[in-house]
Amino acid sequence: MNAKSLQVCIAALALLLAGQTAAQNYPNKGILMVVPLATASATDVVMRIVTQKMGENMGQQFAIENIPGAAGMLGGEKVARAAPDGYTI
Repeated sequence: MNAKSLQVCIAALALLLAGQTAAQNYPNKGILMVVPLATASATDVVMRIVTQKMGENMGQQFAIENIPGAAGMLGGEKVARAAPDGYTI
């Protein structure tokens, strides 16, 4: 193996290992699910069932926050203004 091939192999190995070290576990804290409709609405009931199963599968708790009003715009605004970290859906 010549020096150029060795350098390429070392660079490829470094890139492969760098991707693994940069990866973060998700989720590592609870997730907030925003429902833009009133409590006990059909959508709210379905979302509670869905988040219960998601929590069991992902091993994390899901909190549901109902924000009714303005035809769903208030709930959408809360999600849009949340930190873009994937913990507010």
